[in-house]
Amino acid sequence: MEFFYRLSQFVVRSLLRMFYDFRVSGLENLPRKGRVILAANHPSLADPPVIGAAAHRELYYLAKEELFRIPILRGVIRKLNTVPINRSIADIGAIRTAYRMLEKGRALILFPEGGRSPDGRLQGFKAGVGMIALRSGADIVPVRVIGTHKLRWSPFSRQRIWVRFGPKISVYESKNENMNKKDLYQKISQTVWEKIEGMGHEGGG
Repeated sequence: MEFFYRLSQFVVRSLLRMFYDFRVSGLENLPRKGRVILAANHPSLADPPVIGAAAHRELYYLAKEELFRIPILRGVIRKLNTVPINRSIADIGAIRTAYRMLEKGRALILFPEGGRSPDGRLQGFKAGVGMIALRSGADIVPVRVIGTHKLRWSPFSRQRIWVRFGPKISVYESKNENMNKKDLYQKISQTVWEKIEGMGHEGGG
């Protein structure tokens, strides 16, 4: 693990524990090595560093290209394993980069909603997570982030932030299903959606 990433992970984790009721569960479901996709809900811009702080291994990210237009931020997020993606088109380059990351045995975070949820509720998933998982052969670990939708700090109460890692989903058997690829990708994504939906809500349930 690169020193800058390790240091950033330690700092974010320490701040979360200091100022919030930061909880992590199901971490044993995240393999310590090997290719894996972490598919997470996305209620806040804080989700990538929060999930990164909860994990016990180095993670890799795809982020909207607009973030890379901010000079100071651009250099930092590149050091934190982030690759730009154009959400307005089928960004083949970013998808190929995702495949290369997985081929190298890395852990890649994807947010299948395609953007932040305006109210913290789980939105519909795009088929991309199913496509990348099936073509790469990577298992999917569903991740539920709770409490970041209305992130705030108060000296009088410690807001709970919870990251839950669910049991991994294998897409290996899906390759033999008699469905066209588009429907199969969407079916896998829907399965991931159902797993994350069942892992709790913003209220912490």
